[in-house]
Amino acid sequence: MSKRRFKAPVDAPLFAMGAPVDPDSVAADGSGPRIESGSTGGPATAQGVGYQLKIALYETLELIARQLAAPYKDLSIGMEPRQVDEGGVTRWDLGLGLPSRLLEVKLNASRGDVTDWLDRIRQTSSGDVEFRLVYAGGAAKVILSVTRLIRLAKEAGSEREFVELWQREQIRDAEFILQHLGMRALPLLRRMKMHQSAEETVERDIRWRADSLCPTQHERESLILNAEHRLFEAMQNRTRVSIRQLIGECQAKGLNLIAPPTIVTQELAPPVRTALGFLRHCRDGVATDVLAEVMACEVEEVPRILEQLVKDRGISAENGFGDCRVYFHQFQKRRSVMP
Repeated sequence: MSKRRFKAPVDAPLFAMGAPVDPDSVAADGSGPRIESGSTGGPATAQGVGYQLKIALYETLELIARQLAAPYKDLSIGMEPRQVDEGGVTRWDLGLGLPSRLLEVKLNASRGDVTDWLDRIRQTSSGDVEFRLVYAGGAAKVILSVTRLIRLAKEAGSEREFVELWQREQIRDAEFILQHLGMRALPLLRRMKMHQSAEETVERDIRWRADSLCPTQHERESLILNAEHRLFEAMQNRTRVSIRQLIGECQAKGLNLIAPPTIVTQELAPPVRTALGFLRHCRDGVATDVLAEVMACEVEEVPRILEQLVKDRGISAENGFGDCRVYFHQFQKRRSVMP
């Protein structure tokens, strides 16, 4: 039986477009999409797990560099995290914080893998999450189609313009992809990224990142081994790895990590930047009234202004802000704060 190609009118909502719904994705009573528990799908191969760990290791080394550059942040990486949303519980291969990124990692991404990725994105209602598919190889046709739709979604100024663009370009499987993304297809596409990275490329990038963090070959190897151990342990238990703790563990073993020459503080409000720049020179802490004078604010305003830094454990406050100090001052030796 021949398939009839559906062409939606330009003013049709995106969720009205699509190929027939996969019956396996519908609830038993036909009321809507079946909500999964977030547990893993098919069995993972040893090669696939190895590739996932390599991607996790590269992302971890990048987070270490970012943590050293911004010690007031509380960065972490989650292994096999579950995302709880109104649409259900979805499982991801990696979860990166600040900003939140949910990664699906595939050695060979099949059409089914891409479809599952789209379905998980649809079920995730968090509005500030970036979705990324990292793959070494796979189903080139559907991957190319998703990539083209992502490009058009970012180019289009409205839903109408987006529909006109993808219909004009006659993107293969467009209806199928949009139907799996559901009613919020356009805003979701704008938060999606796809990245192809061969295994040998990932291994090279890991070495390059380790070279930039450690001065000697021995220390580079030790950093990689320590990070690999913590990531594998976290994968087995579905837990997060604190980048601060990982840095502390490595330094406790004698590893000298190369910190950037400056602390990046442009994203902080001026009073917070001032406080951070002052506190980094006060290992023993400073009284709140003195800090308030430095920040040019009232004493009562200090807790509110520095609330996020305390939450992220960038600084610690004892005795109700009676004594403040930089949380990880050892990261900030011989460094300057950018104005």
